[in-house]
Amino acid sequence: MKILRLSLNNLASIAGTQDINFESAPLAHAGLIAITGKTGAGKSTLLDAMCLALYDQIPRLNGAAGALKDASGQGISIKDSKNILRRGCTQGFAELEFIALDQKRYLARWEVRRARNKVDGNLKVERAITAVEDQRVLTQKISECTPTVEKLIGLSFEQFTRAVLLAQSEVGAFLKAKDQDRADLLEYLTNSHIFSLVSQKAFEKIRQIRGEKEQLQQLMGHIDLLSDEQLQTLQQQHAQSKLSLHEKLQSEKLLLNDLSWYKQQHRLHSEIQAKKNFIWSRSMPTRKCSRSVTCWRSWTSFRKSVNSICSSASNSCNSNSWRSNLSNSSRNFNTVNSSISRHSSSWNNCSTARNNSRKNSYSYNPC
Repeated sequence: MKILRLSLNNLASIAGTQDINFESAPLAHAGLIAITGKTGAGKSTLLDAMCLALYDQIPRLNGAAGALKDASGQGISIKDSKNILRRGCTQGFAELEFIALDQKRYLARWEVRRARNKVDGNLKVERAITAVEDQRVLTQKISECTPTVEKLIGLSFEQFTRAVLLAQSEVGAFLKAKDQDRADLLEYLTNSHIFSLVSQKAFEKIRQIRGEKEQLQQLMGHIDLLSDEQLQTLQQQHAQSKLSLHEKLQSEKLLLNDLSWYKQQHRLHSEIQAKKNFIWSRSMPTRKCSRSVTCWRSWTSFRKSVNSICSSASNSCNSNSWRSNLSNSSRNFNTVNSSISRHSSSWNNCSTARNNSRKNSYSYNPC
């Protein structure tokens, strides 16, 4: 925030309209400005006018108590800003032009007037905040002016009276106070009590961390550190465990392969039994035929051959080298199928001969 111009009219001991332009000479190039004058000349009124325009408050009257009877007959609190109107006047104002945080110019105006412009009229306060560049009125509501100013300059009334403007009463109290009181007052004026809060928070944090450290130390007291020999032993055990795990995984892989082969063995064995049952049901001679004896002998020989082939296939599947004998077993099944075909052809021939010669019939049923 930067103050550019102050105007005031009929406030306290200052009569008429007074303008102070900090952008014109000689104030424009004066690095430090001192406000001097006799008691009651209106030095503090200039500072009061700034606070009136911005916050509708007078810093040096904040702690005042009691009330005064106004010319209108009404009782007004001593710390009420309307009391600053010069006696016998019906109107007064304070106007402050400044640069806000957005680097734009704004005008804050505070005005007090009596009703009907009479000396005994009731007092009424009016306020307004205006953007100077485009003459846009931001607000004229008394309840919105102070929040608007706080948003523009980023300071509340308490912060403004500590960082920008220090009331005369606070300076006197500071100069006359004892060391401890002066320290407390300086903390209040500079708003440095925040450092006390930071110190308290830091102390509490340190105490918390110290307690956590003690708990960790107690926990570490129950933990025995391993020696180099023990650590080396554990590392060797870990390596052996990894090796054993690898071996078990390989063994599991082989067992899964074996399980697959055993399933295939069971399937082949079931096929062998099915082939045998099919052969016995279809190949046995049961009817009269002139060549029955020959057929029976052929069937007996065929049965022995099939039993031998099936037994060989089963033994191949049950042997230790059954994986390598699976191909042989398949060839044996092909042999069985070929024998079935030949035997079926023989029975067909026998049936044809039976139909041609019925004279010499011979019944033989081995069943």
